[in-house]
Amino acid sequence: MSSVSGIPLNFNSQIAHGSSEHPAVTMLRIGGELFRSYVYYKAHAAEKPKLVVEAKKVAWKDRAFDALSSTASSLWSATKAGVVTSLATGTGGAAAAAGILAFNSKAQIMPQKIANLATSVFCDFVPEGLSLCTQENTLGYGWMLLQGSLAAGMMAGACSLGSDIWDAITNRPQLTLKPIFESELNADVFDLVSATYNLQKTGGYFQNILLYGPPGTGKTMLAKWIAENSNMNYILTKAGDLVKLIKTGEHSHELKNLFETAKNSRSPTILFIDEADSLCTDRKKVNAELNALLGDFLKEIEDPSNKVMLVLATNRMEEFDPAVMSRMDHKLHIALPGADERTKILERILRQFFSEQEMAEVFSPSALKAISCQTEGMSGRSLFKLANHLSGVKAGSGANLTADLRDAAIRRFLKREQEALAIKMQSA
Repeated sequence: MSSVSGIPLNFNSQIAHGSSEHPAVTMLRIGGELFRSYVYYKAHAAEKPKLVVEAKKVAWKDRAFDALSSTASSLWSATKAGVVTSLATGTGGAAAAAGILAFNSKAQIMPQKIANLATSVFCDFVPEGLSLCTQENTLGYGWMLLQGSLAAGMMAGACSLGSDIWDAITNRPQLTLKPIFESELNADVFDLVSATYNLQKTGGYFQNILLYGPPGTGKTMLAKWIAENSNMNYILTKAGDLVKLIKTGEHSHELKNLFETAKNSRSPTILFIDEADSLCTDRKKVNAELNALLGDFLKEIEDPSNKVMLVLATNRMEEFDPAVMSRMDHKLHIALPGADERTKILERILRQFFSEQEMAEVFSPSALKAISCQTEGMSGRSLFKLANHLSGVKAGSGANLTADLRDAAIRRFLKREQEALAIKMQSA
């Protein structure tokens, strides 16, 4: 008995020990078991949580299993198409049977083998009591052709499965660029990634992280980067979305569903909860419903885990409940970037909007340092908005961006940002 991520695959012992069974029959048998695994997977698939904002499968085991499911789904579509063609014209099944027979030098004995095996596989999935499936080895030639269609679809799926899984393993998703932080924080993050990666080998427990600091400083990007470089999947959600569900009474169910989804992943998962202060505010300052929800959350994270690593992000750590704080192993301050960090961030972002020639002429190293000095106190997100504004100025001018246009655009952008900040401070 074999399995794919807990799904039973009952490959015949003859196959496992390399019998003389015909390759076409072997492929059909394997295809049937793969199809069983797909049906099992679909039947037991967890309900998708409403709270998931973004999810990414980084670990190769999960990407390979997705390839398996995709292949099985394509296999089923091809099989249905073959059966429909057979029923409509009588040619689809004939073509499928002919293709199977072509693999066999002893063609005269193949129809009955295929008929018997395809009948066995097919009848496992049709409703009980179907008259055709109660007849043993007495089916006519027309029914054998339909079984040929079934066999052809399964063989095609099994043949392409290896290629699909190899692509899933080797073609990793595009990785998030490493966030740019000051040197001490960079060192802490590197150590954390190394520890998280090694814990998966040693079987230890993951360490939960609290990321705190002003908005737009790269907390979400950091959580993704840790996941990708630790070979972990990640799920992103927002605590505010969970709190909103209190009105409909779905909050407890969705919270449990969210954690079950993370825990049931075939590979360890980073569960990243943004705006965590909406959920984790000190229980002395919240109403009864939110207090109860926080209690449910604390139960979910009470015990150490080797399946889920929790990462919380907030702009207001001072409002956190002490019980939540006690469960956070690392508390990392993600501050606004300094002058050197702003220069590096600007260079990275501007390269997304401007050519190498424009970078050399308009955004030289000295120009970037000057812009960095002008943008003190700005977050990485604000720097991206500035770069996007400069790109818009270039497009609006209908010409190349010059140093004069650049400087004028930066002055206008900074003036508007300062005016908006002043209004916000007055209304606070």
